[in-house]
Amino acid sequence: MRRRRASSRRGRGAGAVSRDGTLLVVTRVELRYELTNQLTDEQAEGVARAHSHYGIHRIRVAPSLDEISVDYDASRLSEQDVERALVANGVPIERPGSWN
Repeated sequence: MRRRRASSRRGRGAGAVSRDGTLLVVTRVELRYELTNQLTDEQAEGVARAHSHYGIHRIRVAPSLDEISVDYDASRLSEQDVERALVANGVPIERPGSWN
């Protein structure tokens, strides 16, 4: 992870300030996945479990219930890590445009 000294202007840019005043830079990325079927209660619980995975910041289910988007820290996780976390927790995903 890259480190940068924090300026006096807090709140500008993504990241948190460590105890020694170093600004920790976070690379946020959003991925979108199609859901292969509507979420069951058990799969919805899997979304909540995946949300607690280290490096995943937010998971949103689209109002249409056919898609989810995941915001994650790309300095900590790869796309494959995010997909593994979702699948391991039972979330029925498919990358848009992928072949089955």
